[in-house]
Amino acid sequence: HPVAGVSGVNYPLFWLAHSIGQVSPDFEWGAGPTERANRAAMRHGLLADARSDYGRLFDGNPQPMWISDLETLGFLDVNDAALDRYGYARDEFRSLTLRDIRPPEDVPRLLAHLPSTRDAWTAGTSLWCHKKKDGSLIEVEITSFRLEFAGRPSRVVIANEVTAKRRAEAQVRELLGEERR
Repeated sequence: HPVAGVSGVNYPLFWLAHSIGQVSPDFEWGAGPTERANRAAMRHGLLADARSDYGRLFDGNPQPMWISDLETLGFLDVNDAALDRYGYARDEFRSLTLRDIRPPEDVPRLLAHLPSTRDAWTAGTSLWCHKKKDGSLIEVEITSFRLEFAGRPSRVVIANEVTAKRRAEAQVRELLGEERR
């Protein structure tokens, strides 16, 4: 399963999975040719260097990313871009849960949404409102992928902020609406 990078390049998911934590030896990659190659590479120890090289894919990614625990909803890891965007120190962010970065009125929607994504490899992209440390709200498109991290069922999440884009779109719609009158 490829993951689209910021530059539009597709990266095999094993790069991401191995770069951000331990993947269980029993992790099911699937049956396609890429997955079979991934299994063979793991058996032959060829991914050791990839863990180091592609660790930067998570840590140095310009998009905010984190790994959240599917059971506790806690943050297991978070990259620097997320720390910058949301305004938290790493330890602060890791002490939060998915509930804490949402306005209170959105928590019931989150809790209703999570069971439908628990077993899905990818949860697609969905629009959410997130709350930063300073209390300001941002709109984000969330894309997530399932993986096991540190022995925990988890999701790696990419949060693409779309606040300015959505405001500009609303202004264009408003202007077009005025022109039609």
